Amino acid sequence: MKPGALARRIGRVVVDDDGIAQKPILGLFGERFSLRWSEVSAWTVREMVLAEPTTGKERVVSRVLSLYWEGGVHFITRSARDREFQSIVDAVREQLPSKELKADA
Repeated sequence: MKPGALARRIGRVVVDDDGIAQKPILGLFGERFSLRWSEVSAWTVREMVLAEPTTGKERVVSRVLSLYWEGGVHFITRSARDREFQSIVDAVREQLPSKELKADA
């Protein structure tokens, strides 16, 4: 990410015109990465669902943004209640609208 570029901080994630970066929680927990938009080959959002053992009722417990690049994949994971997650997805969608992988119906 270019120094001095207008950056938008969304929790631990920083987005600017050049790319996206994430810092670990408290500098220790979670993945640290920095990617240029041109390095991202595809991206997708998935929900992690937990089924109640007795009722079978499902509930979304977390959401994951996956950023695929030549070296693998980076994940941005947040709880289902995280209000900032959609802002991160919207920022990626704005920069890379044609690279979104749609979930199978």
